[in-house]
Amino acid sequence: MENNILVKKFADRFIQYFKQLEDIVEICPDGLWNKKSSGYTFSHQMVHTLGNMFLWMRDEAINFFDGIEDGVNGLSIHNELDMEPKDIQKQHHTKNDVLEMCAGTKNQCEKWFNNKNDDWLYLPIKMDINRDINFTNFDVTMEMAQHTMYHIGHCEAVLREHTIKIKTYLGY
Repeated sequence: MENNILVKKFADRFIQYFKQLEDIVEICPDGLWNKKSSGYTFSHQMVHTLGNMFLWMRDEAINFFDGIEDGVNGLSIHNELDMEPKDIQKQHHTKNDVLEMCAGTKNQCEKWFNNKNDDWLYLPIKMDINRDINFTNFDVTMEMAQHTMYHIGHCEAVLREHTIKIKTYLGY
C-alpha cells in the first residue's frame, strides 16, 4: 500500500482551493473589489487568506518572519495580516496583484506537499518563533484548509449578496 495517499489527497484539494480563489478574483466586479463588506474589503479577504497559506505552508528552511517581510512574489502581505478594518482602505492590492499572490502561494503549497509521504504529516512543524506551539504538519494542513474554505465561503456570500453568479464548486 502506498504511503502517500493522504498527502496526495491534500495536495489535490489545495489545487482545487486555488482554482476557487482564482475564479472568485476574476468574477469580482471592480466596484466591489475594494468595498467593505462585514468590515473588510474583498481584496483584504483574499490577501489575508493567501498570506496565511504562504507563511504557514513554507519550506522549513525559510524563517517564518522572512516570509512576512519578503511577501508573495515581492507583494507585501505584512500590513494586510494585522491591519485594522478602519485602516484597510489605505492599502489596496489590485486583482492582478492578488492573482500573482495566488500563483506564488500555489507554487509554495505544491512544494509543501512535494516528495512527502503520510508519515511526514505526523511530524512536528519546524517553528522558529518564540512561541510554545506543538503543531504537526497535519495540524497546519488542516488549519489552512479550514481557514481557506472559510474565506472562500465569505467571499462567495458577498458575491451572492450582489447577485453575482459564482462558478459551481466541483470538489469531487
